[in-house]
Amino acid sequence: MAASSTDNKFALVAEGGLQILIDLALSEDEGVRGYAIEAIAELLTIKSIQIEYLEIGGVNTLMFALRSSDPHVVKESLLAVCQLCRDNETVMAAVLGRKRNWMTCVTVV
Repeated sequence: MAASSTDNKFALVAEGGLQILIDLALSEDEGVRGYAIEAIAELLTIKSIQIEYLEIGGVNTLMFALRSSDPHVVKESLLAVCQLCRDNETVMAAVLGRKRNWMTCVTVV
């Protein structure tokens, strides 16, 4: 039987993939950065992965990526932030507090 999408996400994180994606999300190559953040956003659909992501400081990566001039990178970063904030007001307050020009970022997408 094939592993479910959720099983694949947990396996990727268990093998250290989350930190690798964070490192790739800081790449100077905008294409690499965009796809890494896209993968992070997909992983963040799972609550336990969100917690791990927050614990290792992943939000800093997203805040950095929001400053990109590449619309794909900004869009994927916003999607990842939305995944983190969707059901967690504490995280939302922390993220919004870090990004004073939040509406500027939102209007790019």
